[in-house]
Amino acid sequence: MMPRTKHAPTQHVPRRQACARVRARVVNHAHLVAGQAKHTKPPTAGFNVQPAFIGQFAGVAKVSPLFVDVIHCVRDAIVLVVYPTYVASRDIRISEVLPMPDTRVQTLLDELDVIVFPGVYDALSAKIAQRAGFPLSFISGYSVSASLIGEPDMGFLTQMEMIDRARQVCLNVNIPIIVDADTGYGNPLNVIRTVNELIVAVAAGCFLEDQVWPKKCGHMRGKRVIDREEYIDKIRAANEARGGRDFFIVSRTDALAPAGMDEAVARMHEAREAGANASFIEAPGSKEQMRTICANAPKPNVANMIEGGKTPVLPKAELADIGYQLILHPLAGLYAAAQAIEDVYSQLKANQTTLGADTALMQFEQFNGLIGVEDRYHLAERFGVKS
Repeated sequence: MMPRTKHAPTQHVPRRQACARVRARVVNHAHLVAGQAKHTKPPTAGFNVQPAFIGQFAGVAKVSPLFVDVIHCVRDAIVLVVYPTYVASRDIRISEVLPMPDTRVQTLLDELDVIVFPGVYDALSAKIAQRAGFPLSFISGYSVSASLIGEPDMGFLTQMEMIDRARQVCLNVNIPIIVDADTGYGNPLNVIRTVNELIVAVAAGCFLEDQVWPKKCGHMRGKRVIDREEYIDKIRAANEARGGRDFFIVSRTDALAPAGMDEAVARMHEAREAGANASFIEAPGSKEQMRTICANAPKPNVANMIEGGKTPVLPKAELADIGYQLILHPLAGLYAAAQAIEDVYSQLKANQTTLGADTALMQFEQFNGLIGVEDRYHLAERFGVKS
C-alpha cells in the first residue's frame, strides 16, 4: 500500500472569500483570453454546452454549501474558459455572459456593515495584518513611497512600482487588498492600464483621486485638484476598464481644502453615478465636517484615520454613528514599525548588543512561523527534497 502523502498545513480562509478569489482569477483570465481570441474562428453551431444545467443541479442537489460553491466555480470556468473564442467572436462583454456577484469588498460590507482595516506596505506587513484577523487591508501609497524608495508621498512613486508591490502583496495573502492608485498616473488611458494591471494582480479594488499630478498626501499642504469633469472621466474610464470583474472602486476627492465642502460632495455624487462603489472625501478637519460628509455624500463613506493628521482619530463606534462604514488606519503599521526599528537600533548603538532587548524583538521561531518556513519544508518533502 502506498504511504499516505503528508500535505503542508493550510491556512483557513472563509469559504465565501475563497470562492470569490477563485471566481476573480477565472474572470480575469477569461478577459485576457477573450481579448486574445478576438479574431479567431468561432466554434461550430453544433457545439452547445449548457452551463445552466450545472447551476440547476447545484440548486436541487442535497449537498453541502461548499460543494455548491465549487459547482458554481466550475460552471463559471466552463462559460469563461471553454467559451472565450465564442464570446470574443461575437463581441460580447464578459459581464453579459456571466453576471458577477458582489465584489469581495462589497460582500464584506454586507456581512459586517462597518469595517476597520489597516494599511500595509509589503508582503510581510500584509501577512501580519491577515494573521491579526483583519478581513481586509489597503496598500498605502504613502507607506510604499517611504519604505520602497525612501521618499515622501509627493508623486515620486511610479505606476509600475505600485503595481509590482500590489502583486507581491496580493500573492501572499488571502484577504482582499485595496490598492492606492493615486491619480491613475495620467489621463483616462493611464487609468485604464492601471485598473487592468491591478486586476491581473488580483487586487480587490483601488482608491482613485482627483489631485493634480504630482500629488501629495491628503494631509499635507499645497494640494490642487483637477477640474471635476476631468476627474469624472477618469472614474468612467476605471469603471469601463473593470467591466464585470471583481474590483471595488473608491472615488477619492481632495477638493475639500482648495474648493470647499459643496464641491467635494458634488464630485462624490457624480463619481458614484459614473460607476464608483464608495465615497472618500479626504481630510475633514472636525467632527462637524465629518458629519456633513456622511449626511450628504453617497454611502459607503471612507474615514481616513491618520495618527497626527488633519482628521480627528475616533473610535469605531463613534465613526459608525457619524455614518462611516469603511474605517481605514493607513499608516499605523508603518509608524509602529518605524518607531520599533528606531528604538532597537538606538539601543544597539548605545549598548553594542541586543542583550536585554528580547521583549522588543520577535524571536527566530516565531518569525519563521509568520513567514511559513515549516510550510515550505513540508512542500519540499512532498517532492523528494530531504531536510
